[in-house]
Amino acid sequence: MNYPKFEVTIIGCGSATPGAGRHPSAQALFHFQDVFLIDCGEGTQDRLKEFDVKWNRINQIFISHLHGDHIFGLPGLLSTFHLNHRERKIQIFSPSGLRGPLESLLQTGGENLSFEIEWIELNHEGSKMIWESERLEVFAIPLDHRISTYGYLFREKEHPRKILVEELSKFPQLSHLQLRSLKQGSDVHLENGLTIFNEEVTEKILEIRSYAYWSDTLFHSEYSTYLSNITTLFHEATFLDDLKEKAQVTYHSTAKEAAELAKLSNVKTLLLGHFSSRYASVLGHEAEAQQGFARAFAVQEGKTYLVV
Repeated sequence: MNYPKFEVTIIGCGSATPGAGRHPSAQALFHFQDVFLIDCGEGTQDRLKEFDVKWNRINQIFISHLHGDHIFGLPGLLSTFHLNHRERKIQIFSPSGLRGPLESLLQTGGENLSFEIEWIELNHEGSKMIWESERLEVFAIPLDHRISTYGYLFREKEHPRKILVEELSKFPQLSHLQLRSLKQGSDVHLENGLTIFNEEVTEKILEIRSYAYWSDTLFHSEYSTYLSNITTLFHEATFLDDLKEKAQVTYHSTAKEAAELAKLSNVKTLLLGHFSSRYASVLGHEAEAQQGFARAFAVQEGKTYLVV
């Protein structure tokens, strides 16, 4: 059975200073029919259009922190939503402090937005689930940067299981709701006292997939607690390891450190991004990371990566 869509398109993979043809941070994450925007650096809306991302399907925006290279595209994008007569509410998740300045800026034109913004301001310790649907849960985890910063973990819920028809034929009295419970992984208790155990009448056909966006942060091995066994990790790799001291002073990570965390966390795939403009090529980042973690890749803008 083929997996439903779960993939990420890189909108921008540069760091604070423009250069080397790269743009500030932004990603479009696709899960089934949902499109989530993660960070919104300057010019994000232009590249969403360039990369044919259906931005009218974006209903949630996740902001990692309030440095300009992660938020300066947000006023323009929201203004365009208004000009296109958007009516659906949009949810914006971010550390505290973004709402006031952004609302003031958007009101300078003298018009109220055509849609509602629901603000979810983050100010917590440890991992916290901040959004969910029938298929997906999103967790926010504090990171160690110069200002309040959060990483985001998108984790699928259990996929429906396959009914073993021959085994289930022994229980013809089951209702539609009971069959649904079995497909969702639950046992079913019958009125006669008999219990139908899920693992005896169903089987798992799809593994749970997960995607983590680890924005600007110092390296900490303790992060592996949150990232254990996830499918795909995007980790900032602003510098190569010969500039490890600079990375520490600026509260960033190196490609080598990103690979170390991926190995500690037993992830399947590591994506590297948020590259300093001092690097004309990022092949060195990929090579450095692959020395410690074979499935490490330096991302390219406009390219889509499967979460598998």
